[in-house]
Amino acid sequence: MSGDPASSPDSMLDGQSSICDTPSSPDDRFVDEDRSMKLLQGFSKLYKDQEFVDVTLCVEDTEFPCHKNVLAVSSPFFMAMFSSNLAESQQDKIPLKELDSQTMSLVLDYIYTGQVMLSEDTVQHLLSASNRFQLISLRSGCAEFMMNHITVSNCIGVYFFAIAHECKVLAMKAKEIINNQFSVLCKQQEFLSLPADKLVEIISDDEINVGLEETVFEACMDWLQIEPTDRLQHLVSIMNCVRFANISSYYFCDKIDTNLVLKQSEKLRQTLDTVRYYHMLRNRQQEMDLNLMPRGGMSYERAVMIIANPYTEESLKKYNSMEMLLPKTGEVINICKLPQSLYTPGCAITGENQIYLAGGAIRKINYRGSITTEGVSNNFYVFDQIEKNWQSKAKMHMSRSQFCLTIVDGYAFAIGGQDGTEILSTVERYDSNTNAWMLVAPLPKPLRFMTSTSHKGKLYVFGGESTSDVSSSGFRYMLL
Repeated sequence: MSGDPASSPDSMLDGQSSICDTPSSPDDRFVDEDRSMKLLQGFSKLYKDQEFVDVTLCVEDTEFPCHKNVLAVSSPFFMAMFSSNLAESQQDKIPLKELDSQTMSLVLDYIYTGQVMLSEDTVQHLLSASNRFQLISLRSGCAEFMMNHITVSNCIGVYFFAIAHECKVLAMKAKEIINNQFSVLCKQQEFLSLPADKLVEIISDDEINVGLEETVFEACMDWLQIEPTDRLQHLVSIMNCVRFANISSYYFCDKIDTNLVLKQSEKLRQTLDTVRYYHMLRNRQQEMDLNLMPRGGMSYERAVMIIANPYTEESLKKYNSMEMLLPKTGEVINICKLPQSLYTPGCAITGENQIYLAGGAIRKINYRGSITTEGVSNNFYVFDQIEKNWQSKAKMHMSRSQFCLTIVDGYAFAIGGQDGTEILSTVERYDSNTNAWMLVAPLPKPLRFMTSTSHKGKLYVFGGESTSDVSSSGFRYMLL
């Protein structure tokens, strides 16, 4: 019998090995659903009874006997401390600085039980500690608690605390309240006590919900007057955040342009001069170095007009629509149809917010989608913003497309282009007061597809193409 291979110990082990190597089915696995909770409860009891402790955390005058393995698996901070060559890995007592004992007690409650009592008095210290010990879930819980307790009276402090601790959702919620309640909180002590750099961060926001920029200006002046001796050094940086272009010209003349505090600074005197010209010279407003963006609560927005778009995928709008693009949101709003389908018309907007449409190649799109050109237009229209339609005005002397229409101190200049047969050098000027076009000095050579702009009452033309080449020249037209 001893010679029988089937009864040898090796063959028995081989048999057992073959049984153990058999793949098991998921249905054969036993899962103790209560195991994790019991384990956590066991850790909690060991901590409470101070059994098997092997390290003591010292915070202020309080000692916390703990277990290295529990701390290490709970916190990457402690894992790095105990598994490296740091001196703390060999110490029985580890001092922790920049932490109070109450907060440490709450952190350990969380580590050993998975839960902790939060309050408005302790939550900020606890969130800071959770950041330090890399307890991400605890940090999220603290941030959610704070989010549910944000008020107008504490939103500024919560915002800068959240920024410092990289709690983005909490910071967004606090900033939303700051912006929406700015008119109220700007009178509160928390706002008036802000350091200059924090004030600049708040008043620079586009989304402040105020109907008038005057509210922001007055809030800044109130802040300056709390400690004028110390704060006047920040006058320029604070006032650079005020959007003077959005302030009423009457308020500017009565309350700002006569303010002796503002005129102490040479740089601010220059800014006030620019604002004065802004209100006087409406057709030169885009030339001035002022922030023109309205705040979130204002009743108007700056927008980009898209006229006669040849690239739209909607066939009914191609060449034949005016749309408005809101830069803040990217939203495109359809305004109206054009008087006719036009390719490369001239378009311009005056300082009085009047929209001009001139010339263009007349396009026809049949029901099959094919496009034909039926001549070049010399029509000129002004958009009626109340009726939302186009009002026909005096026709240009020349039919034009592929040309520039540029506003210079209230006059509209139609420059170059082509009339369907040849490239033009002619230039004509429209006077809205007389509703008449007048031919003026022509370009030095015929051009189309150029670009033009106005600056300080002068008309500039750059580039373009002629019948033989592409121009690299620039021209200046002297109006006076």
